[in-house]
Amino acid sequence: MGKFDNVLLASDYDNTLVYTQSIFDGGGAVPPIPPYNLQRLRYFTENGGRFTLVSGRTWALVKHLLSGLPINAPVGIGNGGGIMDPATGNYLYQHALPERVEADMAVILAAFPTLSCEIYSADHACYAIRPCPFTYRHASYSGYAFTVVDDLRQCAQPILKILFEGENREELVQVARFISAQSWAGEYELIFSKDTLLEFAARGAVKGNLLRKLSELCGIGMDHVYCIGDQENDLSMLQAAKEGFCPADAADVVLRSGATVLCTCQEGAVGQVVDRLDAIY
Repeated sequence: MGKFDNVLLASDYDNTLVYTQSIFDGGGAVPPIPPYNLQRLRYFTENGGRFTLVSGRTWALVKHLLSGLPINAPVGIGNGGGIMDPATGNYLYQHALPERVEADMAVILAAFPTLSCEIYSADHACYAIRPCPFTYRHASYSGYAFTVVDDLRQCAQPILKILFEGENREELVQVARFISAQSWAGEYELIFSKDTLLEFAARGAVKGNLLRKLSELCGIGMDHVYCIGDQENDLSMLQAAKEGFCPADAADVVLRSGATVLCTCQEGAVGQVVDRLDAIY
């Protein structure tokens, strides 16, 4: 028996486990995982704990990041779009956009004729409509290639999520307000993952619901599920967990959310979560 048996820890990846903002700002390779994070996560899993990632990235953008991490539980992707078996790369759970998204996206794109977006299909293909300089920077930062298309009919179905892009938050706030005013708005989730990225997913496809599904798959009650994240799209899982944590350099909305604030991402905030669990268990 390990002291962390039946305990699940889920972490966001970007700017939580690893400080990737530096790539977005200036390019370059993915920085190494802070050594303290690796040291403490290995201690956690060697003593019975279950550790995984719950990321806004899709599987194609996550799987190459898992090497060297002590992942021993299914991996959450697409904010709430799916759960993957890291050993096989197969879906254990999928929550894709509804079929009507083709027609609804046509309305959005007509209303915002310069709006750029990225589309992520369940088959792990990536597409872009009206790619802008930001789209190319984001692709380089995330490590993927996309196919340029005119509309969703040219994309493989089903679609896990769509990412609207802008140079500033106010541009995307206008898009969110427009969508929220439509009769079909209730079919979807709209969540900022950065000031320049607005996630568009199926209703209920959020990290909090994914965390609950992960607890079922792992056979671990939510009273022993913990998580850490840094952005607005992490709030639902921070609130769903027994205790939610965030790095000290998290977004202001997260710092104000009631999550337990730890050290910065680069200092090893995820490792510090394990320190807290070591004191609890």
